[in-house]
Amino acid sequence: MKKTIWISFILIICLISCQKEPVCGVNNPMNDLLWLKKIKKDAKQHPNLYCVKIYQCSYKDGTCFLIEPNCKNCNDIGTKIANCEGEILCIFGGYDGALCTELNVDFDNMKLIWKD
Repeated sequence: MKKTIWISFILIICLISCQKEPVCGVNNPMNDLLWLKKIKKDAKQHPNLYCVKIYQCSYKDGTCFLIEPNCKNCNDIGTKIANCEGEILCIFGGYDGALCTELNVDFDNMKLIWKD
């Protein structure tokens, strides 16, 4: 009986600790943040025009998203960094070649969350 109680206790602790921590207040940013969902929908509707990779990053004390488009039939449009609300914090690459050094984005720990 004691063994069964301990196993149950360990399983409950594991389930609690193994749950994902919310990102931007949601469990699944690609489905729960409307602006990311729209990017995904647009990319799927126009597969011959462009493809997109979306990474989750951290900057300062928050979360940001790096949206890396690969336009197949157009000029370099640049990579965007947006906050949880979808506000563009910076665009780099493209014609500007601007750098986002003032944002202090952690590019070493980027996590790919979606690609088409």
